[in-house]
Amino acid sequence: KRGKHVSVKGGNQKRFVRLSSLPEGYREAEIRAAISGEAKREGRPRPKPERSFNLLIDIQSKLQSKGKGFKRWATVYNLKQMSKTLLFLRDNKIDSVNQLNVLATEKQEQCDRLLLSIQAAEKRLAELAALKTQIINYSKTRPIYEAYRKAGYSKSFLEEHRKEIMIHKAAKAAFDALDIKKLPRVKELSLEYEQVLEAKKADYAEYRQVKKETQEYWIAQRNIASLYAAEREADEERQRQEEKKQR
Repeated sequence: KRGKHVSVKGGNQKRFVRLSSLPEGYREAEIRAAISGEAKREGRPRPKPERSFNLLIDIQSKLQSKGKGFKRWATVYNLKQMSKTLLFLRDNKIDSVNQLNVLATEKQEQCDRLLLSIQAAEKRLAELAALKTQIINYSKTRPIYEAYRKAGYSKSFLEEHRKEIMIHKAAKAAFDALDIKKLPRVKELSLEYEQVLEAKKADYAEYRQVKKETQEYWIAQRNIASLYAAEREADEERQRQEEKKQR
């Protein structure tokens, strides 16, 4: 299709593609030279490596654009929020989308590890508290249970001291379930409880900070993705308008 720019479309393509937008070696002048025999046969041109750019500069240049795509984007996303994202990228010395994605993944993994550590600590704290309670109950009710055993497991004794005997049996069953052969001291359990609790508090404080940082990476990813999506939509709209004019 001829117009300001020559465009082509394959049989299975929905949209025309301008030759001027194709890689080097496939543009109009080069194709004409190849057809006329003026071009040197150097084989298929190698694709250029992806352009490296500074993400901060690239975003700032896009924000200065006042086209329709930018206006639509600005109605959805707060420019102040994008300014915060720019400061975040600068402070963390992030200059590419790939670097941002890698750091975001690492932060999320760190956040997940801390959460697992907190959950493990909470489980251990519950186990220690329960074990400590059972040991105390076992010790308090042991004299009554010994008397019950010496009484030949008398029914009348059981009825008189049922509560204490049931508590003692429950504690013994708990020890058997945990395969405890020798009961630890309550003082030792209390010490371990304090150590686990302190470790959990430290992990939780770090978790809150890392979670906040992870959310900042998510926001940066979302804002940047939305900005580039707006640019793509604007380019597609511009191409559709050019195609209409050429028809």
